Amino acid sequence: MKTAAFASLIAGAAAFAPSKSSSRSSALQMSFENELGAQPPLGFFDPLGLVADGDQEKFDRLRGVEIKHGRICMLGVVGYLVNKAGSFLPGHSRGRECKDPFNVEQLRMTKIQPKRITIFPSSVRSTTQRQQNNMKALVFASLIAGAAAFAPSKSSSCSSALQMSFENELGAQPPLGFFDPLGLVADCDQEKFDRLRGVEIKHGRICMLGVVGYLVNKAGIYLPGDISTDGTKFSDLGSGWDASFAVPVPGALQVLAFCGALELVGWKQAEGSFPGDFSASSFPVGWVGADDPETQEDYRAKELNQGRAAQMGMLALMVHDKLGNVDDLLPVFSSN
Repeated sequence: MKTAAFASLIAGAAAFAPSKSSSRSSALQMSFENELGAQPPLGFFDPLGLVADGDQEKFDRLRGVEIKHGRICMLGVVGYLVNKAGSFLPGHSRGRECKDPFNVEQLRMTKIQPKRITIFPSSVRSTTQRQQNNMKALVFASLIAGAAAFAPSKSSSCSSALQMSFENELGAQPPLGFFDPLGLVADCDQEKFDRLRGVEIKHGRICMLGVVGYLVNKAGIYLPGDISTDGTKFSDLGSGWDASFAVPVPGALQVLAFCGALELVGWKQAEGSFPGDFSASSFPVGWVGADDPETQEDYRAKELNQGRAAQMGMLALMVHDKLGNVDDLLPVFSSN
């Protein structure tokens, strides 16, 4: 719970961070992006900016560390799975057979003796269904990682100029920079980028409204009147998942029809403008307190980042609502 709350705070803080340009030169940036291992879906992935200064010597040292850790972990995964399958080295280690089960506490207290090879026996044999499921998930993740290890490195299909243009787009900022792990715009199609950016903005706006709506209902505040002709009031619905499933069919159809009308005949993208500019809509929309281009760009960056944070927040609220512990996460609403 504390971890989820901390992650939410980090996401909220990032939403207000201004977009920053990279301190690396374009030449050095391109050289790292063409290095071995910079491949889909992550490409050149440096979220902490460890080589943001373009230091080739530092990059080579970190690459050596990465390879060494990879080799150790490949041996570790194989050793773990071999032991888990019931295969062990013959003989004894400090008076114990190598095949005897160890628990984590015994392993932590074991002293490593110099000039002696210590064999790590298999972990505790789990008997509960949850532990068995966790083991299956671990093996599955190992298989996925193993398959990815043999994926060949692919060069980008777009020119460096187009690639750099996406990296300088609004919203490409630390710590992730231009983040496209699925390679949705790996072909550098500007039209596709604009469409996906419009979808991202729209989802962000919906989730900002969704988070506010969830918290308002959770606080016990509802629209007056009935939501359906059968006499069901808005205040009868509650909040969260329960409220979603408690809406009568006629009321749900009204909501669906309203959203459809906004989508089809309400909001209209302005031709030749940035994604999310609905100034061509059938009803007036526009800037509030932003008259110059610099302020408008700042507003757009804030909206984009707050929309991203809202999408994460909406997902977290949905998960915790389903788990039934939203009151622990938001104790201020526990009395409602």
